[in-house]
Amino acid sequence: MDALVVVDMQKGIFNKKHIRVYDDEVLISRINHMIDKCHLLGIPVIFLRYTGSYVLTPGTENWDIINELHFEENDVLIDKYCSDAFEAEAFVQALNELGIRHVYISGVFSHGCVQATVMGAVHKRYDVSLIEDAHSNLAPQANRIIDSVNSRMKKLGVSLLTTSDFIEYVKNT
Repeated sequence: MDALVVVDMQKGIFNKKHIRVYDDEVLISRINHMIDKCHLLGIPVIFLRYTGSYVLTPGTENWDIINELHFEENDVLIDKYCSDAFEAEAFVQALNELGIRHVYISGVFSHGCVQATVMGAVHKRYDVSLIEDAHSNLAPQANRIIDSVNSRMKKLGVSLLTTSDFIEYVKNT
């Protein structure tokens, strides 16, 4: 079974006054398009929430998933305390309980938790696809970082899909 994994799309990351997530509106739109298709087809959606930094403190508004995402009651929400979600026992347990063997990764930050979670999936021998146009970061040269992460993951044998590729794939399975 497949699952869409949405990494760290939290208010404390998106509500910065002086710096914005690169192409944030497009990123949110693409992720919502995938979420909506997954909800329609009964594909699990797992939201990851980074926990513990001074900006993403549990119980604060900054810690919450951004309101713009189409989070539903049946979606899975996992709190994690490190970059690689596969280090979070609750995440691995949720994947096992749902029978997930292929994860599709999207979210922020490209060169942080997104990349670490993709590499964790590879290390744990899950099938993994990085949604190459649905991850981002705060860096001044964000598009170069996105391209670099995509290139590195492809060299590791990770499947890269665009949002459109993902929608087409899940529609036909």
